Amino acid sequence: MRQCRGAASRRRVPRTKITVPAPPADLVSRPRLLGVLDGASDAAMVFVGAPAGFGKTVLLAEWARRRDREAVAWLSADADDNDDRLFWSAVLEAFGSCGRIPEGNPLRLLAVPESPSTDLGFLAQVADALDAVPGPVVLVIDSAQEITSPGPWHGLQALVRHQPAGLCLAISSRREPPLPLGRARLADRLVEIGAPRLRFTAAEAEALFAGADAAIPPDQAGPLVARTGG
Repeated sequence: MRQCRGAASRRRVPRTKITVPAPPADLVSRPRLLGVLDGASDAAMVFVGAPAGFGKTVLLAEWARRRDREAVAWLSADADDNDDRLFWSAVLEAFGSCGRIPEGNPLRLLAVPESPSTDLGFLAQVADALDAVPGPVVLVIDSAQEITSPGPWHGLQALVRHQPAGLCLAISSRREPPLPLGRARLADRLVEIGAPRLRFTAAEAEALFAGADAAIPPDQAGPLVARTGG
């Protein structure tokens, strides 16, 4: 009974916030980047970082749809996530949408305390629950630059320090997040895609123009990519 009350004490989050976005009508699949992300099997973290308009969300959403959907927890961050309790409520609801999380796992039932990111007992429960999951789970936090309050980041830093075996944290952001990326790089446990890799190749630009019925000759795709920086 106590666990049921815990679940009810979470802040309510919109379903769209924890749902992988649908592909755009003009989607250009990017196998060269999806292959890089597929190499994240043993990584503790994934970071896709670039300014606005580089296709970070589209790339991560396509990757999430290609993976075992039972093993991906998605959170589209926005300014509301600066409320620490709402952020952790959304994280737990995202985990709860994963079929890989067993019905009795505490991630489905945990209460969210008043200050979750500084509640070491709560964070330890989350880490232990992830350790008990039968297989890895990817938590994607998209548009993470919207989280400017230090609270949620403090909690994520603590969670990463616990390094639960069942978790890969994937972040997309316009700037580098306050997480121990350097340590993950040194340990070869970070998969990173920045602006240079996200820029369109000439072949990808041709596919985009073809899908949009743009009257651009194929031999002009390369020069156009060069002029626009991809």
